[in-house]
Amino acid sequence: MKTNHKTDVLIVGAGPTGLTAAVCLSMAGFRVRVVDRGPGPVQESYATILHPATLEILGRLGLLEPLLAEGHRINRVVVRDALRVHAVADLSVVDGPYPFALSLPQDRLEQALSTVLRQMHVPIHWNRDLIELHAEPGGVKATVVEMQEIAQGYAVSGMRRVAGSEDHVEASYVIGADGINSTVRRLMGFAVENRRGGHTHALYEFETRDPILDEILMIVGESGRSSLIPVGTKRARWTFELAEDEAAEPTAEGLRGMLTSRGIGLWPQIEKLHWTDQMVFGEWFATEFARGRVWLCGDAAHQVGPFAAQSMNAGIAEAAHVASLLAELAADGDPGGAARAYDADRRAHWRGFLADAAWGLVPGAEEPWVRAHRHTITGCLPVSGRSLEMVVQGMMAVV
Repeated sequence: MKTNHKTDVLIVGAGPTGLTAAVCLSMAGFRVRVVDRGPGPVQESYATILHPATLEILGRLGLLEPLLAEGHRINRVVVRDALRVHAVADLSVVDGPYPFALSLPQDRLEQALSTVLRQMHVPIHWNRDLIELHAEPGGVKATVVEMQEIAQGYAVSGMRRVAGSEDHVEASYVIGADGINSTVRRLMGFAVENRRGGHTHALYEFETRDPILDEILMIVGESGRSSLIPVGTKRARWTFELAEDEAAEPTAEGLRGMLTSRGIGLWPQIEKLHWTDQMVFGEWFATEFARGRVWLCGDAAHQVGPFAAQSMNAGIAEAAHVASLLAELAADGDPGGAARAYDADRRAHWRGFLADAAWGLVPGAEEPWVRAHRHTITGCLPVSGRSLEMVVQGMMAVV
């Protein structure tokens, strides 16, 4: 079956970035259609850290107060090796109403955004694959198919995904917020600029009886980078960058073994392992963030390490920014010119971030170990832009 739809903005991807775009645009009076190839909302909370700038965006959308009550406040980042602390980054130096970060499960953030969309009668269309995308001067035409799971086999049964109904969507604009394997990016022919090859990371989220501190702990060692972040008052997560031939057993004993092998110690105590996973993270960004009426935001356009959820927070900011640009264009504007300006701004931002541009403002008197590991430190600070510069300038090196 084939159906036709017309909308102002087609949003591909229903994670935090796509949902933020949908909320901002809907509040501005746009008709939006949200599609995602997944079967439904995330079950595990991969990205948990919300930056001060993200908290401001959520505040403007009227979503922040209940999230602040649920989340765990983070006031500092402690950077060390196996022997001692080398630096402390204080987030209170950040200008603005929220001089701290907030640890909040990703699924809870998505629930809050989805609730707003339901209240505005904006559905999320799950199990939808984008298969065609044609950008034209006056709009964009897309073909989206509904994927269905059917049983197969007899002796060994299983499920497979097959294409069902087909939607033909005509939109004024398309926002690609569909993750690191972005179909929008691929169909538009946008390449990526790699800065650091992919490294496997092991994630362990666990429950503990020990008190959870209001800080991110970043440990740099010969075995790679490790971080401990709070997820709640009694829950935390260890993330380990694995060596090429290193194995990570997905059990509580495997977590204890990782800590022991890195000389970290077993605090906080592990009472119960909730979930574990392994993911590959590289450092790259798209060679184009926008062209004409098609725009990329979030993981569809960039990826960095997982330690401070930089890519997700940047994606939320990009989604809100694109929504404001499209609102301006609706009044009177040149889509091509706005896209080129957005593209240039985003590529300049990511080049600077990955080149540790903020460290050019540091007087140079900090401990040599800190400067030698500045790229690692930048990647674990839950701030960006001007706030990153302020935190880096105010960082206290522990000599």
